[in-house]
Amino acid sequence: MEHWKLWLQVFKMIDVLLNTCYFLLIMLIAVFFKRVHLLKKEDSQILSKIIVNLTLPCVFFSSCKGIVLSKDMLFYLCLGFIVNFFMMAIVYLLYHAQDHLEIKMIGCSGYDVGNFVLPYIQLYFPYAAIQFITVFNIGNTIMANGGVYSIASLTKSFDLKSMLKNLFSSVCFDIYLLILVIAVFRINVPDFLISITSKIASANTLLVMMMIGLKLDFHMDTHSIHEMIEILSTRIIGAIILCILTSLFPIESSAKIILYMIYFGPMVSVSSIYAAKTGYQGDVIANCNTITIFISLLMSSLILMICL
Repeated sequence: MEHWKLWLQVFKMIDVLLNTCYFLLIMLIAVFFKRVHLLKKEDSQILSKIIVNLTLPCVFFSSCKGIVLSKDMLFYLCLGFIVNFFMMAIVYLLYHAQDHLEIKMIGCSGYDVGNFVLPYIQLYFPYAAIQFITVFNIGNTIMANGGVYSIASLTKSFDLKSMLKNLFSSVCFDIYLLILVIAVFRINVPDFLISITSKIASANTLLVMMMIGLKLDFHMDTHSIHEMIEILSTRIIGAIILCILTSLFPIESSAKIILYMIYFGPMVSVSSIYAAKTGYQGDVIANCNTITIFISLLMSSLILMICL
């Protein structure tokens, strides 16, 4: 019996590695297309619009069948806020006496769940698992789309109107709210609608990896290396602490695995926008964003190989 368990674990590890290679292959194809001028880096913006306005909302909507706003769902909703506040608290404790505190808070908070963690989850977990991610991502999205920036800039300004505008102009956030309404009122979503959105959602992984490949562009600014190391090391240390704390939660093991991957997920793309709003002109956030993509791919693969 132990012999078969060992082989089963080996096959799972091979499966995870093959899927990681599949993701990397699509990214490399996109890089190749960019090098031969078949596609341009700017084309990633077109793919991004398709993803955030069509395929990604369909992924989340496809998970809403049978969703109920239970105590567990409320827990994940609150957790989306809590983990971001936790990362901000770590940054404040470590760097409150240094310059660019707002930049470090923005860089260390927020997780791009939809574009980078979700492709793995779609492969290894049922749609039911995406339900709690959807609820978690409501809090995470609010924090990433202006919440962290507003709190980090309290000493300078607080633009609630701009924050709400960013949130409600996001199709994904609107879908989150729709799913919450469905969960609260226990609305029965027609099967044919779920079938249509599921077919559209199946294109999400391919488009996301193509987008990443086109966007990859790393410019090293020697004057910013120290700040980059601080932000990246803080994200990793914070992720490790959150993983340890999450392992103590009385929740399903599959939920723990997914949360582990989220904690090591990359920064959200809008982080650079909010960093610029503080008056910062450097490339630290953009460069960190690129590096956290590779950290996410590596850690997601390792977590799945160890925990599945």
